[in-house]
Amino acid sequence: MARAMARRYSACDDKLIISEVNWPILGTGVYSPVGAPYESTGVRHNDPSVSEEDYASFMIRYVAIAISSGMVERVYWWRMIAHGFGLVDDIDLSDLRKRPAYDVFKTFMEILGDSVFIERILADQADNVYVFKYKTADDQNICLAWVNGDDIEVELPFACSALRTLTGTATEMGGNKVLLTGAPQYLFPL
Repeated sequence: MARAMARRYSACDDKLIISEVNWPILGTGVYSPVGAPYESTGVRHNDPSVSEEDYASFMIRYVAIAISSGMVERVYWWRMIAHGFGLVDDIDLSDLRKRPAYDVFKTFMEILGDSVFIERILADQADNVYVFKYKTADDQNICLAWVNGDDIEVELPFACSALRTLTGTATEMGGNKVLLTGAPQYLFPL
């Protein structure tokens, strides 16, 4: 919708740039955009804050959907270093702490950083299953896959030689069935 509005408005380019994206991290109090500038005394309803592990998964899912849409030119992460959100926790400036998302983003860039989106696989079977196929600069096919909701075993239309978790841990596969979870996984088709 944002790109369509940009196309209709003659004063801007036909590019969609997402300039600020992030998620608030659970338990960070007034440092979270959700709690800022104060912490409410009552019970908070529909708090969008997430655990650091979910934050890492959501970050990769968001970037993958954005770049695979064909509509988004660039995505900028707002405040990569912050206590309430970001890849690094700066609550103690003398001892910056990398969150799980730091290594997850590093793994994403190592595996898919130079790739081009090719297609979404299995889109006709289930709206909640995401399998995005990319081609790397060295002509290798790699898929990034996850599911919204409950874990599900999916039969892919191709066999895979290996799988790497969100953090890069490798597992041999050798078949076409894979258990998808909310945490994206890298699949390496044969």
